[in-house]
Order: sequence, then structure tokens, then C-alpha cells
Amino acid sequence: MGFQTIGDARSFLKLPPYMSISRTRHRSGGRWATIDDEVDHHSPRLLEPRSPRGQLAASQPPFEVKSVAAPTDVILTRRVAPDVGHGFGGKNCDVCLPFVVEKVVGRGTRKKPLVIEVDFPGRTLRYRYPDGRKPTFQRPHHTLLQVLRSHVNEKKLKLLWSGREKFERLLLPSREQLERFYEAAWAVRRDRGGGDSVEVFVGTWNMGNAPPQKCLSPWLQPEANYDLYAISAQEVNSETDLFKLVQAQLGEDYVMVATQSLMMMRLMVLVRREHRHRISGVTTGSVPTGIGNVIGNKGGLGIALKFIETSLCFVGSHLAARDERVYARNENYRTIVNHLRLTDSSFDLTNHFHALFFFGDLNYRINTGRAEVLRLIAAERWDELCEGDQLLIERKHKRCFAGFTEPPIRFAPSYRYNRGDRTYSEEKMRTPSYCDRILCKTPPNFNVECHAYASCDQLTTSDHSPVFGVYSVPLLYPDMHMVQEMAVTRNLEQGFGMGLDVMLTDVTLTLVPPPPFSPGFAATVLVKSPSPYLSFHAPFLASQSPTITVPRTTTATWSYHQLHTISPSRAWLANQHMWILVHDSAAKDSASPQGVISLDVKGTEPRPFRIKLFASGLRVGKLTGSVAIAESPTKHERQEEDIEAESTQEAATVKQGYLSKEGHNRKSWKRRWFVLYSSGTLSYYSSPSARAALNDVRLRNGTVMALESMKRPTLKLEVPRRVFYIATTDQQELASWVDALSRFTQPGNGSDAAASS
Repeated sequence: MGFQTIGDARSFLKLPPYMSISRTRHRSGGRWATIDDEVDHHSPRLLEPRSPRGQLAASQPPFEVKSVAAPTDVILTRRVAPDVGHGFGGKNCDVCLPFVVEKVVGRGTRKKPLVIEVDFPGRTLRYRYPDGRKPTFQRPHHTLLQVLRSHVNEKKLKLLWSGREKFERLLLPSREQLERFYEAAWAVRRDRGGGDSVEVFVGTWNMGNAPPQKCLSPWLQPEANYDLYAISAQEVNSETDLFKLVQAQLGEDYVMVATQSLMMMRLMVLVRREHRHRISGVTTGSVPTGIGNVIGNKGGLGIALKFIETSLCFVGSHLAARDERVYARNENYRTIVNHLRLTDSSFDLTNHFHALFFFGDLNYRINTGRAEVLRLIAAERWDELCEGDQLLIERKHKRCFAGFTEPPIRFAPSYRYNRGDRTYSEEKMRTPSYCDRILCKTPPNFNVECHAYASCDQLTTSDHSPVFGVYSVPLLYPDMHMVQEMAVTRNLEQGFGMGLDVMLTDVTLTLVPPPPFSPGFAATVLVKSPSPYLSFHAPFLASQSPTITVPRTTTATWSYHQLHTISPSRAWLANQHMWILVHDSAAKDSASPQGVISLDVKGTEPRPFRIKLFASGLRVGKLTGSVAIAESPTKHERQEEDIEAESTQEAATVKQGYLSKEGHNRKSWKRRWFVLYSSGTLSYYSSPSARAALNDVRLRNGTVMALESMKRPTLKLEVPRRVFYIATTDQQELASWVDALSRFTQPGNGSDAAASS
């Protein structure tokens, strides 16, 4: 497939001075194809084509675009060939896209400029050094083992190549370009070896300080070939190397991802060898909950990881023993949730992952009498038996494990047996109980299916029987829609291109005190907020923590807010989630309520949502409202807004004067010089002599009202995408400004008192 430059086409395409294009003859498979694209040297990307992709036109050959004025010689080509590769979704992906990067060398002090061209038809990555000191070379897709984002630098990416022990570190110009490169690399690899879901085996066993049997196959079921194993063990004999024993049982087809130990507790995660390069972001930790929360005979161990784009967390635990210590077990749970740090985010353990498994010897007992329990076991009347289960009772009263689910129990209690057989022990006449449990917590619309939940009575060396669960966890992948539609993408350096907007309307926050399970608990959770504000967190948001504020009390409302994303795909966003934190600057020492909202929105119409808020592992409130996915303003629309802003200064002044505007996060009020123009724009400046406005607010489609409930005369100005709170010196000035602004806004109530009547 060759190219031949036959003439310049600058005048035909009306390119700016820093762009050039050369007309090129291109023939493939005995036919002509038409391609007509642009390149911006400041951000080399394929721009919107002027002719349909793949359109046949013998009279107009395609173009090969070259940058001649840029610091580096970037070539961008787009081809149509008989053997075009197919990306996810079955669309032809027939572009070769270059990325200008810097290769980090050594300890990060040196950086080499580099151009990497992602060739989709050839499924290769071509490396070119602009200084010409090194020859151009290419690497095929099958040698790219892993692509990872940096957790420290949002512009840094790491690539692992076959035959190399260390990652290759690349620095991209922006986070948007990093995401596009990340997606392009995944598209070239076309790695869907993980399938649409992953089969996870979760097992727990209190080994009772006794060496285990040499064969653990009845419990681990290695013949089932599960994708991932998470094993928790308690009261492990220090002379027994359980990690090696489990590895030997599963064989060489599995590799150990991580292990964690705390005194006699063990936790391990293994994956099938074929998945080892799909695992990233592995972190571990432990929290003791023994005497004084120092001794590690009780506590929790954690391992967190990402399987492709799905975040998983496994917490193995051993909670307080004895029938009567229910509140102590609840306290242990809360301590683990609050202090087991597996991420650097502000979210607690139960509100950060796509799937959190909490399992181990939780030690919750059955309150029913021993004789009645034995009778129900013999009759296999499991539902009646569970009516006295302490864990189910505590969860029903929302005193622990809020938001978690557990499959129906259809097996006999796993404790307390006689060693060597599976008859229940008569020592101290203890009641058989479901001490060994597995619970799971997921965000809304992320469906984890349980295929098995049972105990294994073939292992008899301990007074506990092992318990296991088999789960099917959905796998999330990078956004492939962007690279499939790369031919119509805009410059990443300007605006955020084609990212969609998440629109939130009529949002209401309600905080309620959780039921206390230990003295003083309510004082540690934010249950009343005089000035709450929300922050939204998701990797696809253009800003990692956009916030909205409102001056209310226990119940707060937000009428409108817009969050911009860097994703142009509705289908991809429908599988994503946003994490939400409730803040209050006056309650810094309290646990922040938090929740997760699903973006599974069909079409363009708003969808009502109602999400539960949690803090310290308990439910503390709710957030309701509507969410919609909308198109962002186009570049042309943004240019029109800029022209409108430039014409503001030429419009006549309707009203002007000093007012106080509420500052960011309601921490202060800023005194500004406000000017209302006849064009329907309200601008504010740092002073009357300032030439440049700090902001221009278009009043079209906005509303204004006076807030009588405020301590000072205040008006609320609500426009698309933002709400302003502006204070005046007295009620007369407030009425004057409300009257002036009402001429340019939509009809609305004159005060908040009127609005509520």
C-alpha cells in the first residue's frame, strides 16, 4: 500500500498557516478511496473528515497529511484496505493516529521527545524520534502485555512489553490525550480475553490452630478453573505455610497476586496465569481489632486490585468471639471499614470498589436454643434457622454491613464441630452457628451473580467447616468508542472535544442519624450540616472533584448542575458510576456521607435517581434527583458565546453597583462591582476601574428570586449550569436589583417564601 505526493491542497482545504496537507494518490485492492483530513500541529489528531469514510471516488484520490511547521515531523495517514481490522463493536477502525509523547528515562529526570503512531490496520505501534538519532521501529500488538495509568501523575502512562522486566514510562501532554492513547493501545491489542465477566471463588476457613489436610480439593475445586481465588483463613498454625499449600493445590496454572498476614490470620489472591497482565493497582493492608485495637488476634486484612477496569476488594476478617458480644463485633466491623486504607481517596472502604467481598469468621451466632437449632438442622429448615441469626438481625436493624448482600443460606451451620467428623460438639453446650460468612457490596446497576454458596464438610481437621462462594463479576473495559470514531474528533487541547455532559437536576440531600450500635457513635458521623456541599468523583470527569454548594440546613437542594466528561460515548457512560461525597467545612472531624450514582440513562430524557448514603459502613441518609446525559456545546456554539461576551462592553448599562457574591465552597463572601448590561448580561469586576470582567453571566433562560430566610438581604440567580447567591446592603437595594434582573430572566417567584407557599 503506497503513497505518492502529487500536489499541495492548502487552498482547497483553507488550512490555517500552521497546518499543511499534501495530496496523495492511494490505490488499494484495485479501487480508489477518498480521504480528506486535517491535522493541527499543536495537537496532532485526526480532525473531522470532509468526505465520508470509505467513499469511492476515482476523481479525487485520498490525502496524506504531514506536519511541516511543528517541532516534530508528525505524519497522520488514514487508509482503506481490503483487510481492515475491526475494533470492538464490529466497526472498521482504519486510522493511523500519532501521539506526541515524552519518554521518561532513568529516575524521571530526563525526558526524550517521541512520536508513537498507533496503526490500527497493522496492529502495531511505530516509534519515531524527531531528532533522527534512532531509526524508526515498530512493535506488534502481541508484545504489548500491559497498559497502566499512573496513580501519581494523571498524564503518565506505563507500558509493559514482552521480554522486558521494567515498564516503559510515557508522559502525555494532557489527561485527555492520555485517555485517547490508553484507549487506542487497548484497541490495537483487542484484548477481551477476560470475556464479559470473571468467575471469582471466595473462600474462608477457621483452621482451629490445627494443620490442614494435605488435599484441599473438595473445598478449592481446582478442576473448575475459576479465574480468580480469594482465600481467607483464621487461627492458622504458624508452622503451616498455607500460601504454598494453596498454590500447590491449584497448580502452575495460577499465580499469586498478593498475600497478607496478621498474627494467625491469612489472606491471599490468585489468578489464572493467562490473566496476570490484566491485574493492576494491587494494594494490601491490615487492621488489628484485638485488645485496644492493637493486638492482631482479631482484625481485618485487605487486598484491592483492578481486573482490567473493574475494581475489586477482598477483606478477610476475624471478629470478636462469644455469643453475647454482638456490639463488639459491630464495632470491629466499623473499625475495619474506617481504618483499612487500600486507596488514597476520601471514600471509606465500602464505597470505593465495583465489588467488595467481606468474609471470614465473623463470629455472629444464632440466638435460638441449642435443642431447637439441632432439630431445624436435622429437618433442613434453613429459613427458620436463620430467623435467630445475629448477623441477619443486626443487618435488618441497620447496625452493621449496610448495603451488603448475602446469598440465601442453604447449608448447615459451620461451627462448632467435633474434630475428625462433622457432628456438633457438646462442649459447653454451644449452639451451632453460622460464624463463617461471605458478604458482597456493589454500586447500583452493577450486578454480581452468586452461583454457589455452601460449606465443605469433607475437611474435618478444624471445629469449623470451610465456606465458599462462587461469583460472576462483570468486567469493564476502556472506552473503545472514541478510537472507533477518531476520524471525527476535535482538538484535545481545546475545550475537551466531544465529551458528554452529566446533568443533575432537583437534587435533594437528606441526612438522618444512623442507629447507634455503641456509645458515642452518632457523634462521629455527619448527620446535620448547616452548609453542605457535594463533590463528584470519577476518572472520566473533566475535573476530578467538581463541587456545588448551597446554604441550607439538614435538607439541602440543588436545582441544576452540569458535570463535563471526557467521554463522547453514551453506551460506555451507561456502564459507569460517579462517587459522591457530602462535605461540611464546619464538621471536619465527622465521617462524610457518601454514595454512588449509576449513569445508566436511556436516551436524552432525565432519569430519576434515589441513592443511599453511607458513612463508617452504616446508612446515614439519601440523595434524590434526576440525571441526564447531554451533548456538550459544540465549538461553534462556544465561539458564539465568546462573540456575545465581546459585544457586552458595547451594550448600554442598565444598573451597576457593589454587591457581595458568595465565594467558592461558601467559605467567604467576595465584594464585587456588578454591571447589568442591556444585552442581558450580568458582569462582575474586581473594581469599577477594572477593564476585564471576572465573569459574564448570560441571563437568558435564568430565574431570580429574593431569599427572605437569609441573615442578610440575598438574591438567588439561577442560570443554566450555575447558581449565584448575591447579597445587598439593605432590602431596598435587594428589591431594586431583583426588579432589574427580572427584565432579562424568565418569570419566577419573587421570594423563597412565595416559592414554598
